[in-house]
Amino acid sequence: MKIPILDLGVLAKYLLPATILAGIVIYLFIRSIVVFFWQATHSTKVQKKVGELRKKQAKPSQVVVRKTDLFAQLTSEQRKVYARAKELAELQQFVEAAKLFESINFQRKAIDLLEVSGNIEEACGILLRMGVPYRAAVLYERNGYFQKAGEYFLRDGKLDQAGRCFERLGDKDFNYYRRAAECYLKAGLIDNTLVALSRLDANRDVLSIALEHERFNFLQRYLDLPFHAQTLLSELTVVQVEGLVKSLPMTPQAALSAAHWTMYRPDEPLIVAVLQKLAGNKELAQLFWSRLDDSFCEFICGLLPTLAKKPPVEVLLLHIEALLAIGRLPFAERLREVAGESAAPKPPTLAIGL
Repeated sequence: MKIPILDLGVLAKYLLPATILAGIVIYLFIRSIVVFFWQATHSTKVQKKVGELRKKQAKPSQVVVRKTDLFAQLTSEQRKVYARAKELAELQQFVEAAKLFESINFQRKAIDLLEVSGNIEEACGILLRMGVPYRAAVLYERNGYFQKAGEYFLRDGKLDQAGRCFERLGDKDFNYYRRAAECYLKAGLIDNTLVALSRLDANRDVLSIALEHERFNFLQRYLDLPFHAQTLLSELTVVQVEGLVKSLPMTPQAALSAAHWTMYRPDEPLIVAVLQKLAGNKELAQLFWSRLDDSFCEFICGLLPTLAKKPPVEVLLLHIEALLAIGRLPFAERLREVAGESAAPKPPTLAIGL
């Protein structure tokens, strides 16, 4: 068999490029393996280093262990004391039993035993010796010792809970309403503050706080009482009167309140503010005028013409309709005259220059 002669041209044309391509593939394969192992080794080192740093920075976690009522930790002598305390409890010698329980660090059992048996002072005494006045306050409140509960809540900075306890005592001594209001105010509980002060009839304080914090709804209900309206309405400034009237909801009760207030403060700022407020609802305007007697309607109709700045004509026209609807024709005519004066154009004045 004759062996063919090797053609170098064919070899150069096909074999050499194939060899180069195979070399590139082998290079890339080896390179990827090397990079993979390098990254794995480097990542392990980094994670190990980070772990060491975290261990140095991390604080040891504090394991909270209950330090009382651990029977397994009692010595043989303490177990004898425990048995003796149980005997005394069965004999209903609760205070002596509680002392023994406390002496072996069984405070919780001692407190429960004293509370169930009605020895509240002794139970709270244990809590105070443990340095937890808040828990003593909770126990005092739960058992109706509101004065002491309030004091210990206050000592622990729990102002809202202290105020709640003092308020419970207000029926027996009204001065506790003042203390409750002070606690609520410091805690930022404005509504609770106003309720406590209203029970104390601290009118000026109620007015000041309600206006400062814009509690107009509360102030409206508060001023519905004749004594409060008579005392406080006269102290409101014009701006405060306008703000109070503007805050009124468009309800029948608000219309009645407005009529009630005008009788206790029959002056321009309040009357004009009320007329403008009710001008948006004919039914409420009717309710307002029906609440007023003839003498006061006469007073309002006589006041309006004297004002330098009368209500707008459209406001007066709506109130005229309201008066006609309830059959109070004379007052409707009086308001019609005021409306005519407001609508009439002013005569021109000539400026004569010299």
